[in-house]
Amino acid sequence: MFVWDLTTFTPLRNFRVGIGTLCDMAVHPDARFPAVATTGPRGMLQVWDVRKGKLKSSLVGGHRSSLTAIAFSPDGDSVVSASKDNTASIWDLKALMEQNHVADNHPRYMEGGDLLNFWSDDTRASSFDFSPDGELLLIGGLNG
Repeated sequence: MFVWDLTTFTPLRNFRVGIGTLCDMAVHPDARFPAVATTGPRGMLQVWDVRKGKLKSSLVGGHRSSLTAIAFSPDGDSVVSASKDNTASIWDLKALMEQNHVADNHPRYMEGGDLLNFWSDDTRASSFDFSPDGELLLIGGLNG
């Protein structure tokens, strides 16, 4: 991962963030560190201290395959992740543990009764974003 100073447009740091390809990254709301999703074993989510270039924590157990998307909640207390194994997890960053998990074999329904299906090869989550108040999670898939 490369960290650049945009006031001088010079590189500040370059460090290896894990095994495999960097799939996604999200900057913590207070801008001190980004969370980095890598294609490491078991769908590991890593939280880095950018200023020191050091790993702060690794969150494992929520996914069995590589990650496809991550996003911080607006308050910075949680991060959501999606994986190629058709699961999504919400992680509590203070407790460093998973607080909620959605799998493809546990259907969810929207208001009005429509089945929410964002777990297929065509619709797998590829990006996330929270509303500023943290009440809504927007999910972008491979088909839009």
